[in-house]
Amino acid sequence: NIEKCQAAGAKVVHGVDATNLAKIFKGAAGQFDRIVFNFPHSGSQRVHINRELLHNFFQSARSHLKPKGQAHVTLKMRPPYSEWQVELQAKRAGMVNVSVL
Repeated sequence: NIEKCQAAGAKVVHGVDATNLAKIFKGAAGQFDRIVFNFPHSGSQRVHINRELLHNFFQSARSHLKPKGQAHVTLKMRPPYSEWQVELQAKRAGMVNVSVL
C-alpha cells in the first residue's frame, strides 16, 4: 500500500541502511514525524548483532525526528525476537518508550 501512504503525504523509501539515515536524508535532521522500520533483521541469527542493528537504527532515527517524533519498529515479540530487547535498545539510544502493542 505504498501508493496510499504517498497519497497521504508520506515519503516512502526502502532498500536503505536504516542505521545510517543521514546518508539518504542529507540535511533532513529533525524533519520527520515518524520513521518506521518494518521487520528488521541483520541476516544473522546472532542476538547481539540484531540488538546492535536496533540500537543503531534508533540512534540514526533520533536525529531525523521532530521533537515529538516517533520511531516505530514492527517486530514479533516471541523468541528469538524478544531476546533482541527492542525497548532497551531504544532506551540506550536516548529514546523514550511510549508504548508496545
